[in-house]
Amino acid sequence: IDKIFVNYPEPPQKTGGYESQSRHLLTADFFKSMANALKPNGVLTVITDNMWYGQLLLHIVSETSDFQDALLSVGRDTGRAVFDSVKVAGGKSSVLNLYEGPPCWKTSGLGEKGKMSSSYFDRLWRREKQTKRYLLCLIPNYNRETNQKPVKNTRIIFED
Repeated sequence: IDKIFVNYPEPPQKTGGYESQSRHLLTADFFKSMANALKPNGVLTVITDNMWYGQLLLHIVSETSDFQDALLSVGRDTGRAVFDSVKVAGGKSSVLNLYEGPPCWKTSGLGEKGKMSSSYFDRLWRREKQTKRYLLCLIPNYNRETNQKPVKNTRIIFED
């Protein structure tokens, strides 16, 4: 699998902090399954309009150490910024980011910039005048075919 898109997943009922959560699909085990299903340079993109849920997912992914950040471009040109960052578990220096803003055109599956396709959620988002989106853009943290971890400097950097 080259790309997995999880667009606007239903958040669990908020029952407390990150440790106490009700059942939902995007668990640590499910993230591990997605990492195993993706090709070595495959991309997982998760988009949500729920800040709390975006932060919860960031913490869940950081505990698995199965992914690394795809390092999306940020700044005025993209309309995107790093909203939150978490160190990956296990004492590694790797950091995962939760971005605020629009998805990267090349990884989102939305089409070319200016010619993007429109989903039900995009239309709902515009109609309800939503102003914030949060996204994770991740690549597997290892090469399943060779069982080797990628060299730190070979991360994919996506530009719009």
